[in-house]
Amino acid sequence: MRAWNNGEVTSTDIYESDVGFWISGYAPIRNSAGTTVAVLEVDAQVQRYDRALREKLLIEALVTAFALTIALMAVMFLTRQLTWGIERLALAMKRFERGEENVQLTLDSKDEISAMAETFSSMVFSVGERLKLLPFVSQFTARAVEKSRFVENWLEGQEQEVAVLMTAVRGFTRSAEDMAPDELLRRLNMLLSLQSKVVIAHGGDVDQFMGDAVLAVFTGHPDNLARAVRCAREILSRVQRQTDAWPQNRALGAAVNYGRVVVGAVRSQARRDYTVIGNPVNVAAHLCAAAKPWELLLPPQWREALPADLQADFPEEVPVRTKHEETASPMRSHRRTKITQTAMVAKRMGRSGRIHWVGLVGLVGYAVLAWKAETMEARPWLALALGTGWVTLGWVGWRQADSPAARRAVVMWAVLLRLVGVGTTPSWEDDYYRYLWDGYQTVVTGNPYATAPAMAFGDPEVPEVMAAVLDGINHPEVPTIYGPLPQGVFAVAAWMRPGSLVLLQVLLVLIELAGWWSLRRVVGWGGWVLVWWCPLAVTEIAFTGHPEGSRRGGVGGGVGGVAARGGH
Repeated sequence: MRAWNNGEVTSTDIYESDVGFWISGYAPIRNSAGTTVAVLEVDAQVQRYDRALREKLLIEALVTAFALTIALMAVMFLTRQLTWGIERLALAMKRFERGEENVQLTLDSKDEISAMAETFSSMVFSVGERLKLLPFVSQFTARAVEKSRFVENWLEGQEQEVAVLMTAVRGFTRSAEDMAPDELLRRLNMLLSLQSKVVIAHGGDVDQFMGDAVLAVFTGHPDNLARAVRCAREILSRVQRQTDAWPQNRALGAAVNYGRVVVGAVRSQARRDYTVIGNPVNVAAHLCAAAKPWELLLPPQWREALPADLQADFPEEVPVRTKHEETASPMRSHRRTKITQTAMVAKRMGRSGRIHWVGLVGLVGYAVLAWKAETMEARPWLALALGTGWVTLGWVGWRQADSPAARRAVVMWAVLLRLVGVGTTPSWEDDYYRYLWDGYQTVVTGNPYATAPAMAFGDPEVPEVMAAVLDGINHPEVPTIYGPLPQGVFAVAAWMRPGSLVLLQVLLVLIELAGWWSLRRVVGWGGWVLVWWCPLAVTEIAFTGHPEGSRRGGVGGGVGGVAARGGH
C-alpha cells in the first residue's frame, strides 16, 4: 500500500508459500501528472539467489585457497632453501668443533648463506693450516701465548728462576753418513718423542729441538731442580733400553743447571721464538756437550739443593773442561753403567738363549713323536707335542724377547720343529694317500674330479708306487673333496716325484712359512710367535702333509701383501 499511497518503492520480507521461499517487490506506476495509477509487483524465489550466492562464494574461496597454497609453497621453498643452508653451515661448525680439520662447505645458492659458507670454508682452511703448525710449537710457548691474553707485556720478557735440562745423542750426526735418511729420521723422532714424554711426565716443557739435542725447561714448581734431575735420570735409563738393541748403539749425554734467566720472545720481522736466555742455559749446553756417554753433569753448588736420595746419585766430583774454557771445572757426575758392544751382544744372546733352550725342549718332544709314531699309539705323544709347543709358546710370549736375535731364533726353531716331522709316516690318519693320488690324477688326466680312485683298481697302466698309494685310500668310491688350491700343490709334488709324501710335506711347509713370514708386518710379537710355533700347524702340516698349509700360506700371503701396500 505504501507504493500506491505514498509512491514509494518497497518490498516484503522473505515469506514461505507452498512452492518455496519468496520475496516480493512493489513499485508505483505514475502518469504524466505524477499520480500513481498502478502498482508493479515482482515476485522472486529466494533459492535461486541463494544458490547463485553460494556458487560465487565457493569460487571465491577456491581461488583464495589456491592463491594461499601457491604463496605457502613459495614461502616454504624459500624457507627450506634458507634453513637448509643454515643447517649445513651449523653441521659443518659442529664437525669443526669436534676437531675435524678438513671441513669444507660449498652451497649452490648465490645468497648471503652461500657467502657465509664460503667465508666459513676459508676460515677453516686457514685455521687448519695453523693447527698443522701446533706440533711445531712447544707447550712452553703455547702457555706463554695463552697467558699473554691476561698479563700485559708477558711476551716481552720476564726474569724467572728455572731449571734447565739439556740432552744430546753422542755420534748421531755421523750416522747420517752410514744410515738411510728415512731410517735416520725415524730413529731420531723415536728418541725425541720418548724424551718429550718423560719431560712432560715430570712437569717440564720441551723448549726446543736442536737436531738430536733437547732443551727442556722446568718452571712454576718449588722443586724444579729435583724434577729436572729425576727427569734426566729417567731419560738416560729409557733411552739406554731403547737403543741397546739397535745395530749401531747410541749413547746420550745430559746436563742440568739452575738459575735466573730471561724468558721471552726473540723475534725478527719474519719470525719469533719464545725461549729462555741466560748464563744457566749456556752452561747447561756446554756441560751437555762435554758429558760422557750415559753421564749426567750437575754444577756442584746445586747438589746440596737436592733431596738426600738425589744427592746420593752424584757421589763423585769430576773435572770437566768445555770447549769454551781453558781449564777444567769440578762438576758433579751421575753415570749409568756403560753398556759396551760386547755386553750388548751378550745381552741379546741371553735373550735368544732362553728361546734356544725352550726350542730344544720342543724339538725333543716332536722328535719323540716322529720316532714313536709308527711303533705305538700316537695320541699320548701327540698330546705331549701339543703340550710342549704351548709351554714353549707361553714361555716366549711371557718373556717378550723381541730383539732381532730373538726373532731369528724363533724362525730357526720353527723351521727345525717342522723338519723333524718331514719324512715321518703318520699313524693317526691315512688321508695323505688321497693327497698323493689326487696329485697324480691331475698330472696324468688334468682333472682329479673326473673319476673315483676305485675305477683305477687293477689298471695295469698305474705305476707300482701309485698302486700302493691307491690301496691305502679311504672311501675310494668318492672322486675327491679338496679344492683347486690344494690340488695345485698336490699336482706340483706329483709332477716332481709321484707318490712322495716327503716332497709334499716339504712343499706345504715352505708355503706355510712363506705365508706366515709375510704377516710379520701385521701381527705383533706375540702373534708372530703364535703362528710360527703353533703345535697344530706343526703336526697337521709337517707330520701329516695336510693341505691346510697351502690355505694358511695363501691367507697369510694375501693379508701380508695387502698390509705391505698400506691396505686394511
